[in-house]
Amino acid sequence: QIKYVVSVNKEIMQRKVSEYTDASQVNHQAFRNSFRYFIEELNFSNAYSFIYSPRPGTPASFEKDDISMDIKKKRLKNLQELIKNQSLSYAKKMLDTKQRVLVEGISVKRNNELYGRSDNNKVINFNAGTKHIGDFVDIYITEVRLNSLYGEVIDTVEKKKACN
Repeated sequence: QIKYVVSVNKEIMQRKVSEYTDASQVNHQAFRNSFRYFIEELNFSNAYSFIYSPRPGTPASFEKDDISMDIKKKRLKNLQELIKNQSLSYAKKMLDTKQRVLVEGISVKRNNELYGRSDNNKVINFNAGTKHIGDFVDIYITEVRLNSLYGEVIDTVEKKKACN
């Protein structure tokens, strides 16, 4: 199910990327401002980011790379911090909501919990029997954790409310 389609003008992106081929402070600031705007505008809730390194035999392996490792590390750190903040903001919006979760298995960090993914690919942990692995369950989100969410199976939440 596709919920959003992002269209990026290829010519603009090629121009922007080509502006950052040297390591001058001016270009570093331009890179930071443009990338910050781009990332904020798209409002990523998660991203896999890393320092680029050309692979042997590819066209990029013949390109000049005059950006220092220090600048590359700073750019990566800034990018990851921005995405981390956006991810946390996104996760907080899911607090106190019902999410449909595909149960994938037992949590790696807490073997008394199961984990699964919501339709927006967020990892959600919860307590339930292993019989739910491979099934969809409705989860009420009760907590935002560092890299995941925590919730309770809707039946459990409803039972608690009925008892109070």
